[in-house]
Amino acid sequence: MTSPITNTVSTFVDSQLPQFVREDNPNFGAFLKAYYQWMETSNNSAVMAESKKLLSYKDIDRTSNAFIQYYINDFLPNFPNNVALDEAKLIKAARNFYQKKGSIESIQFLFRVLYGKEADIYFPKENILKLSDGKWVLPQALRIVLSAPYMTFDTNLLVGRQGLGSSSNTACIIESATKTVDPSLGIAIIELYVSNITGSFTGLENLNVSYVDTSNTAQQFSQKIIAALSDIKVDSKNRGLKYRGYVKDTFGNFTYKGDPVVITGGLAPGDTAARKAEAYVGNVTSGSITGVSVLYGGSGYRVFPNTLTQVINDPSDNIGAGANVIVQAFDSTNSIFLLLNTDAIIYKQNSTIDSANYAFVAMALANQNTPLQNAFSYANIQFAAITSMNVINGGGGYTATPSLNLYTTYYSDYSNDISVTGNTALLANVVSFINDLGYVCNVVIGSGGSGYSNVTDTIVVPSSIGYNAAFAFATTGNGVISSVTITNRGEGYIQLPINLVVANSVNVANAAAGSNASLTAYGFGQGAKLSVAVNQIGLVSDIRIVSRGFDYISTPSISLRVQDFTLNTIPANTNFVLDTQVYQGASLNTATFTAYIDSYNVISNVLRVYNYQGSLNVFANLVATSLNATINLASTANVTIYGNGKAKANAIFLNGLIQYPGFYLGTDGFLSSDKYLQDSNTYHNFSYVIVVEKALNEYRNTLLQLAHPPGMSMLGTYELIDSLGEPYTMVGNVSVQPITAGSISANAFSSF
Repeated sequence: MTSPITNTVSTFVDSQLPQFVREDNPNFGAFLKAYYQWMETSNNSAVMAESKKLLSYKDIDRTSNAFIQYYINDFLPNFPNNVALDEAKLIKAARNFYQKKGSIESIQFLFRVLYGKEADIYFPKENILKLSDGKWVLPQALRIVLSAPYMTFDTNLLVGRQGLGSSSNTACIIESATKTVDPSLGIAIIELYVSNITGSFTGLENLNVSYVDTSNTAQQFSQKIIAALSDIKVDSKNRGLKYRGYVKDTFGNFTYKGDPVVITGGLAPGDTAARKAEAYVGNVTSGSITGVSVLYGGSGYRVFPNTLTQVINDPSDNIGAGANVIVQAFDSTNSIFLLLNTDAIIYKQNSTIDSANYAFVAMALANQNTPLQNAFSYANIQFAAITSMNVINGGGGYTATPSLNLYTTYYSDYSNDISVTGNTALLANVVSFINDLGYVCNVVIGSGGSGYSNVTDTIVVPSSIGYNAAFAFATTGNGVISSVTITNRGEGYIQLPINLVVANSVNVANAAAGSNASLTAYGFGQGAKLSVAVNQIGLVSDIRIVSRGFDYISTPSISLRVQDFTLNTIPANTNFVLDTQVYQGASLNTATFTAYIDSYNVISNVLRVYNYQGSLNVFANLVATSLNATINLASTANVTIYGNGKAKANAIFLNGLIQYPGFYLGTDGFLSSDKYLQDSNTYHNFSYVIVVEKALNEYRNTLLQLAHPPGMSMLGTYELIDSLGEPYTMVGNVSVQPITAGSISANAFSSF
């Protein structure tokens, strides 16, 4: 369909032709008018129609589609023909693209335009390992008393200002200021993080800060620096043993604070406001289980979760907890399959003997005439010897090597229903233990004896509990039993493992032909021998400071040689004097045991002492100034010794300046992290990696022509994207079956 244009020539034909032409040759006038009308129609052949649009064709938004390719040829000569972006928009963006050619933005723009993909650009030089390139940060802070006039003070007014010690004139720059409450002191404070410290602060001085308030008026802030401990450091050469660190529950609450740390001395004498610092053992190398070796795999086990592992503490250990060990693999090539009935009798508790339908899953119409074996459902379950164990969680706090008990389980239809309905009240009845069935799984030959005959002798289970187990055996030329085969596993032998007896096959009451055989029958899930490995127990790693104290004037002493005694009640009008000695013996000079008093709890009657020496006699009196006390032997915790008393630590006191643990910003300079040695292929200063959902050979030439920065090496990584538009997380595993070795590697880069 054509459309007429305005300002046409055809409308003027009649008025422009002479009258004699119109009168003598009317057909010529009509032809001429029709000719111009044809030229004025909007189609490819309408010369006049198109010529009137020539000025608009220079506008890319109004030009004809026929001219688009000419624009592309002039402005984007090397671009592919097929692009994801509208061509007109692409041409308009050409100038901006060329201005940024070689930049990350130009490469990303190219991938959006050509392929509709988002590309990430990564420079390997950012991950080149450089020696001593780590950026170490040491946070330092001052805690300032917040008195009543400053309770509503805007701490932001202090940020960026210089602080000066009122006595020492030590200067610092305030980086941040936070108003808070110190729960250990019960007072409001401002914690100032500071830098550029010049000099050392002195005890009990104020910090003065000049600032400008919101009304642009110069003001002076002056408040007391809290003279608190900065830190307590463990002596790396004296970390002790058997200390116990803090323990938290799943909600993050402390169930044990950690072994106590005694802090003595250093407070300003006569200062009623002075507060003693409080600290506990933080992290320790608490006897975690580091591995479990299988010395003998036993028989009849299943892998996790069908074999439950119970960690049993040594009788001397009432602290260790939290370990989780599982059966990781078993010997599937030498396994036993056992058909086990999975019907739970609880579902038949209301059925009558003469019921026409017992509603068994395997046979819905089973009745009193149906053989049970036809009505029951069975699971064919695989059992085998254990080949490996896996420590999921090593636990902590073990003071002696624990042992492991294994319980192999199976599940009935009742168990499955419980897992679906979630009735936790019935969980105790859910799991069925295979050894409760009393099947014989394996016979271990401790000694084959001699003189036996597999014709005249037989193997019997010497027990009235259980029945029907039967065995066959083979012998060597001297009648030595060399192997035992279980021909019937029997059932009900709940006392397994049990030593078997070889007797006369005609009358088992008579002796066998041979003697001295030692045969042991094991049930399913029995016989495994495991070796538990633990690391060193209770070495102190750090100290957890609960309160840094208040008004210290010197560095206090630290003791981790601490004991608690539960005493019989002492007279109400007497008490212990802190930091004085208590001893056992006729006099302090001849004492068999001495210690210094740290605290006494009048409610629990617990006396805490430190720096003890000698051997404590729980039956002898403890003698202190004007006081004799006796240990309460009726208390289950009459004496508590924390660790082995050999750990040492030192307090750090900087007159109120607190140095928090330092840290590195990033992983620069870290060995074995995400940093790599410089090479000639990838990790150097002149390479870049394009990470995109596209193969490198599909875009290499185009990128080189259009956006590749000169002098650089182009590398490509193909990124797999899932259905949600997120990159796949690739996980690789190497399976060793059974004794093989190998490796799997993938080169992520293709280079140019």
